Amino acid sequence: MANPVRLRLIAEKTLQSPANPNLLAYSPSMELLAVASADHNVLIYRLNGQRVFSASQKVRGVVLELQKLVWKPNGQLIAIAWSDGTVRLIGAESNKTVHQITVSKEEDTEVTCLAWTSYSAASKSLGDILSEAGPLWKDSTGGGLKGKNAQLLDLPRDLAAIDIESSLPKLSVLPSGGTTEDIFSSRASLDALFRPFDPSDNDSISIMI
Repeated sequence: MANPVRLRLIAEKTLQSPANPNLLAYSPSMELLAVASADHNVLIYRLNGQRVFSASQKVRGVVLELQKLVWKPNGQLIAIAWSDGTVRLIGAESNKTVHQITVSKEEDTEVTCLAWTSYSAASKSLGDILSEAGPLWKDSTGGGLKGKNAQLLDLPRDLAAIDIESSLPKLSVLPSGGTTEDIFSSRASLDALFRPFDPSDNDSISIMI
């Protein structure tokens, strides 16, 4: 009989309010854990037990019920579904709402399922595809698509991968109107919306269901 596998305890934290065991989400890219408490607060912790921030939602003074939460595949945003039929996207650095999706305007609407995945498109360039076709594709000299000719076919993909944001000034924050939905009133919110260019994400699409 094989010896049982023992899991090593990495961290331990005692919360002031009981946690909902069905609403726990670990960030796929950063060492952050999202915990939903019994009083409908979302608590973000580091593995060392340090709390990064907490988030809750009120409408007309009433605390909304937390229904679902899930991290974006790159870990930069977390989607939280509330009992008012809305899904709010919150950045990983602060509790500022960077985007809000209204699923339904009906007050009794519940979000029963929430998922976030990433779809990767084909990574092959046009030059690679035509080169693999072999003798079916020939240039005017009959030598095939090689060298500079093949590189020219990759030019559209190379142009799409140019990071033009590094040459542009950052957007300035706007004066806050005093509400929590002013997503352009802080640098953290702007940085969460407009992430630095990452070539690895050039052929991928994030899909939330």
